[in-house]
Amino acid sequence: MTGGVAGLMGTIILGPRKGRFENPEEFEIHNLPLVVLGTFSLWFGWYGFNPGSTLGMHDGATGAMAAQVAMNTTLSAASGGITVFILKYAITKKYDVGGLCNGILAGASLLKFVVVVVVVVVVWHFGIWFRDRTASSYLVAA
Repeated sequence: MTGGVAGLMGTIILGPRKGRFENPEEFEIHNLPLVVLGTFSLWFGWYGFNPGSTLGMHDGATGAMAAQVAMNTTLSAASGGITVFILKYAITKKYDVGGLCNGILAGASLLKFVVVVVVVVVVWHFGIWFRDRTASSYLVAA
């Protein structure tokens, strides 16, 4: 909560980036392979952090819990990525790999099941769509 409020206050104080809405092509992704590499590096790291948060696999119960956490990590990240990818294609008729990566990050950070991830990603996507249509600087993409 504190980080979100601090981010909002910083955004309000600084205002929109100069030229963000006059020249949007200058703010597109510059190096998509590095975006994908970073996304999959984070996703790989979550397999150490999330199942490791069970604090051990010394018996069958904790091992099964760690396996379930790893499965939830996979399902939530994949669901978020696929949802954004399909949604962006349905709306723009173009494939958006950057949106796929943002969907993966949005889905995996929540660690919820498929339905919750789909709802969050749809709300996130329409928030970005709204931001781009209204030139609002208070909504920031990842």
